Amino acid sequence: MTLYKKPGVAQALLDLQDSHGLDVNILLYACFAAVEQRTVSEVDASALDGVCADWRDEVIRQLRSVRRKLAARPDTADISKGLLQLELAAEQRQQAMIWAWHNGTSARISTLAPEACLQSNLQSVAMAAGAVDAASLLAPLLAVLRRVLLPQD
Repeated sequence: MTLYKKPGVAQALLDLQDSHGLDVNILLYACFAAVEQRTVSEVDASALDGVCADWRDEVIRQLRSVRRKLAARPDTADISKGLLQLELAAEQRQQAMIWAWHNGTSARISTLAPEACLQSNLQSVAMAAGAVDAASLLAPLLAVLRRVLLPQD
C-alpha cells in the first residue's frame, strides 16, 4: 500500500477504476510483480481476475456504490464514512485473495528491464479486463509510476 500513497498514484488508479472498470488491487499487484521482476501474463491476469471477480462484483462494488450515493447526501455523511471502512476492509480481503493466488503460482522471472516489465504487466491486466487500447489507457498511470516507482538515473 506504500505505492498507493505516493503522489498521483491513487488518483491515476481510481481514474482507471471509475472510467474503465479496472481493478485497483490487481493493478497494484502488477506493479508489485514488476518490482520483483516477475512477469504477469494476460493468462495470469485473467486467472487472478477469476479469483477476485465474485468478491469484487458482489461485495466491493456494491459497498462502493451505496457509499457514493450516500456521500452525495449531506444528512448521511456518517453512514458513508462507516461504509468506507467496510469497503476498505473488503478490499483488504481481496488483497489477501491476491496474495494467496500469488503464493500458489510459479514465479516467472522477467528478463525485461524494470520499466518494460511494469508496462507489460499493466497491459496484461488491462487486456485481460477487455481494454481495447491498453497502451493509451495506461499512459497516465505509467507516467506517474515512472516518477515514483522506477529508479531514476
